[in-house]
Amino acid sequence: MAKEKTVYVCSNCGESWPKWAGQCRACGEWGTLEEKTMAPTPKGRSTARGGGIVGENGKISYGTPNQAARPIGSYSTSKTERIPTGVAEFDRVLAGGIVPGAVILLAGEPGIGKSTLLLEVASKIAGGSTRATPNHAPNLRSGLRLVSKDTEDNVVSLERSSVTRAEELEMPPGIPDEVSNLDSGSSEAGLRKLAAVKDPDSTVEAVASQSVLPPDSTNSSETEPRKVLYLTGEETAEQVLSRAERIGSVADNLFLGAETSVDQALAQIEATNPALAIVDSIQTLTDPLLETSIGGPAQVREVTARLTAAAKSRHMALILVGHVTKDGAVAGPRTLEHLVDVVCQFEGERTGELRLLRAVKNRYGPTDAVGFFQMVESGIEGIADPSGLFLSQTAEPVPGACITMSLEGRRALPIEIEALTTPLAGGSPHRTVSGLDYSRVSMMLAVLQARQKLPLGSLDAYVSTVGGARSTEPATDLAVALATASAVTGQVIDNRTVAFGEVSLTGEIRSCTALSRRVAEASRLGFKRAIIPAAGAAKLKAPSGFKLIRAKNLREALGAALQPQ
Repeated sequence: MAKEKTVYVCSNCGESWPKWAGQCRACGEWGTLEEKTMAPTPKGRSTARGGGIVGENGKISYGTPNQAARPIGSYSTSKTERIPTGVAEFDRVLAGGIVPGAVILLAGEPGIGKSTLLLEVASKIAGGSTRATPNHAPNLRSGLRLVSKDTEDNVVSLERSSVTRAEELEMPPGIPDEVSNLDSGSSEAGLRKLAAVKDPDSTVEAVASQSVLPPDSTNSSETEPRKVLYLTGEETAEQVLSRAERIGSVADNLFLGAETSVDQALAQIEATNPALAIVDSIQTLTDPLLETSIGGPAQVREVTARLTAAAKSRHMALILVGHVTKDGAVAGPRTLEHLVDVVCQFEGERTGELRLLRAVKNRYGPTDAVGFFQMVESGIEGIADPSGLFLSQTAEPVPGACITMSLEGRRALPIEIEALTTPLAGGSPHRTVSGLDYSRVSMMLAVLQARQKLPLGSLDAYVSTVGGARSTEPATDLAVALATASAVTGQVIDNRTVAFGEVSLTGEIRSCTALSRRVAEASRLGFKRAIIPAAGAAKLKAPSGFKLIRAKNLREALGAALQPQ
């Protein structure tokens, strides 16, 4: 009789080893090897590397496949048409909607708003979302105000397309080319900032609200209601209902259940037959056949595998809510992220209202899209145009402030960087940084002191972003340096000027990615000039009414940016 075989399996990566060790040599984690007993090889089964069953004639048989392979062109893509959720920012991250049969993992810190967002998505799909599309410009979102160059009475309201540059819009005949941003989702302070940077001679105005095209000039299309199953393991069904009523997310086709067993969850799916199932959260479901703790790596891996198999076989979309560790990684084994099709991170400060949704992994679309949301009393709302969120409300330029264009996914957003310097009280200079990379800010201060002879060694420095924005890309180096130099010298930087570029330790300004995208967005928002790296910008053309200042080094950039107060 064959004997049982003992192996040691890593709970983090799933690799198996014949002997126990303190560290897994595959992933490098410590204390993750767990003892498991392998069943003996059944009689008649080959023990060769290829496996299979040895027949009486000595040939190895592997059985029959579930479905015979066919030429790739014979398959139909009709089953992969996306399901629009009705939440524009969620659809933006998922490249247009949820693919049937896809398994999506949504991870985020406790209390960040994952359940609220998914309740909103579930109610929209269950109730049938309505999409209004203007005739002249499809897929349009936030408003624009266009004023004729010939007469200020010719005002037309449109919605802005999701394209980067305003000139890419397909405008109807007779509409002038001059376009300004209408930031309907931004704060009042941000709108005042955008209005302040407008050219006084321009006929374009920034307004706080503007109606879209009238109903007779839009094409409204409704998606049919679909059955949605929301399974919670962290709350009771009554608690979820209470939150759904508060945010207005109750629909007839939205089914609610409270389960902690994966077998019962699969039974609910079998009985309901939904188009979309949401499990909140994956760490609360257990497989009764596994004698491990709830939320352990083995439980999470097995439960996810069984739910994924059910979703694929039923062609049902599945969203799993996942917890994160203290360092921001998805809790559970690393194989969890490999089992699913899409991994999304929901980020934000719990003390603030802004939330960001990013796609870390996406088998059905790009991973450089970012969705912006705002937590309000009635739930969560998408922000179609967040361009005014990270600008101060000061209309007049003040020392120590500089605006840069930072990339969030494919979006170029204006972020204001503020710097403050005070005389050294004693001891070593004090440095405080918020919203930026501390190491890069420290390097910029050192470059200013060594190359530009600014007395930062005797000053305490405080550098921060406005509105809780976070930017760690090297392209913000130039704005950090200019804001700090402005704070030290007392000179101001025109609030219609933006600056971006990487600064080296020698003071040279290096090129950054997506220069044309940053310049086009700055021009669309009403800024009048940009200080950019000379390297890589020789063929870059400035938009109409916009000035490009190409700087080779930090000295040239400071000379172009700083003005007497």
